[in-house]
Amino acid sequence: MMTVAVIIYQRFMSEWETRTITILCIFLMAMSSFTSMALCLRWNIAIGISDMTFVIFTSTTFLPMLMAFYIVPPFVLIAKITPAHVEATIFSFAASVINAGIHFLGKYTGLAWNKAFFGITTENLEEGFWKLCLLEMCFSLFCLVYIPLLPT
Repeated sequence: MMTVAVIIYQRFMSEWETRTITILCIFLMAMSSFTSMALCLRWNIAIGISDMTFVIFTSTTFLPMLMAFYIVPPFVLIAKITPAHVEATIFSFAASVINAGIHFLGKYTGLAWNKAFFGITTENLEEGFWKLCLLEMCFSLFCLVYIPLLPT
């Protein structure tokens, strides 16, 4: 799926500003969180869409593409601002920071927020999971605060 995202970026989005791509990615992350909440609250059944169909056309196809677009803008920005002859060092450091943010930092931050404010456990997961989806959506939109810090 990363290859598809890179092809889409090269074909259609290479002239876009990094801010625009990042804003698009933030809204796609919020939309993904909303679809998780809709599945959790069974809104798909209310409008006549089965669980399997809903998951196939939202999470299964949407999340890998979203993760690819989540990774592409930072690397494009890094490629634009990296001085000559230090590309390997900068890219390896950037990859480690981006991967830490994607795979570890978000999960541990969510765990801390859950422990501090929500208290959702395996016993009350069924009635409380929508709160976590809502929290994920809010945190996705909160990332818009950082947009002015990106260079144009």
